[in-house]
Amino acid sequence: MERLRDLYLCCDDSIVEDRELCSCPPKGVLGGVDRLRLSKRIAGLLRHYPHRYNVELDRAGWARIADIRRALAASVGPWVREWHVRGIAMFDKKGRYEVVGDKIRARYGHSVPVEVEPMPGAPPNILYHGTVEENLNSIMSRGIVGGRRIKVHLTSEFSDAVATAKRHGRRVVVLEVNVECIKKKGLDVERASNTVYTTKWVPPDCIKRVVKPKPG
Repeated sequence: MERLRDLYLCCDDSIVEDRELCSCPPKGVLGGVDRLRLSKRIAGLLRHYPHRYNVELDRAGWARIADIRRALAASVGPWVREWHVRGIAMFDKKGRYEVVGDKIRARYGHSVPVEVEPMPGAPPNILYHGTVEENLNSIMSRGIVGGRRIKVHLTSEFSDAVATAKRHGRRVVVLEVNVECIKKKGLDVERASNTVYTTKWVPPDCIKRVVKPKPG
């Protein structure tokens, strides 16, 4: 199970993961369990169901942080504060979120139609996609498709692909994908965060290897 560290709101309104970085007793604490719960709900609000809580996304996927806090207060509890939302975005290791001023958006993972511009930087030639053995026959026939998400998500980190696959079952496999092959099919591979890349489709012949990770 994924575990996250506590977040602290310092006396100068800075947000840290290490309490020792506060120069005085913190004004607020967000425990790791609540941080994980809020992070999952924020992802859902920004990627899949903003309408459920009357959160409005613009064409680029931006929402007002105040609206996200309001939705979290209604769905999780009235104790939620805006600094919780900012802190979760700031310290997300996968770079899922982006904050500018009073707005926040998810950088990838959407099933609702938005247009998030890619980050600069070319992808490595090998990327990874985690899944489970039950999906292999379909994938090797049709390729990797987005499912309910608008785009296919790939990662530069083998360990991240393993972690993603474990959320779907126990018989984990990781697909090794050749980026140059995808590009030769006329498909773009765009950088969505520090480690995540997206494309519309991975053709079957661009899957170069299927790896079964060692248990552990």
